[in-house]
Amino acid sequence: MAKVTPQVVILGKGKQSELKATHNLIKSIQPSSVPPELLDSVFLTLADETKYQVSSDMLENGVDYENLDRYIERLGLNADIKLIEIIIDLDATKAVLKDASGSYLDNLFNE
Repeated sequence: MAKVTPQVVILGKGKQSELKATHNLIKSIQPSSVPPELLDSVFLTLADETKYQVSSDMLENGVDYENLDRYIERLGLNADIKLIEIIIDLDATKAVLKDASGSYLDNLFNE
């Protein structure tokens, strides 16, 4: 069987109505990893359309999606992976970005 290079897709999931800006910001930054506090879930779809959810214990350190081979090896799958979906928690991301930007701006204006 020929080796298939999987497509990696980063998706956002959240409950707040104004999260589109957060999702657009993440897309524009194009991070190479997702820390665990911002990660909702990861799904793998095989060439035969079988879909697996990666267990949360494998994601306790987040996801470095430039080095996904190490996660795939731990799963021991013998089939080609067609799609890797990384789901980011946009509500958590917005809260982290708001806190970080607030701290940064406070430091600038307190000088």
